Amino acid sequence: MSSASSAVTYTSVYTDSEPERVFWGADEELLDR
Repeated sequence: MSSASSAVTYTSVYTDSEPERVFWGADEELLDR
């Protein structure tokens, strides 16, 4: 669970200009893993 939280934060900071796009990408990656 801690991994998911870290991924969300990382993605959010990674693409501050497009958080929506990043959020979707992170969600997909987490589900795939």
